[in-house]
Amino acid sequence: MKFSHQREARCYGPGPGWKRLANAVFEHDSGARIHLSGLVRMPDKKTFFSLSRSPECRDGWKHQRVCGNNRKRGLMSWAVNMLGA
Repeated sequence: MKFSHQREARCYGPGPGWKRLANAVFEHDSGARIHLSGLVRMPDKKTFFSLSRSPECRDGWKHQRVCGNNRKRGLMSWAVNMLGA
């Protein structure tokens, strides 16, 4: 029996091309990884970007705001944008 205040649990997976590696780590098909603390590792495994370092953090914040202040979606769009740049 389901009560009116109970809702079905929805499981929203990461966007297309992303897979979850750990609780807070996601990897893109290209090899880019993000951590929800704000760290982005590019596919060359030597280049890192962070939401806490200027001036690159301004772009990350911009993507986060565009994605409705959702940190995970903002980091994913920021990483994909840097892959194409």
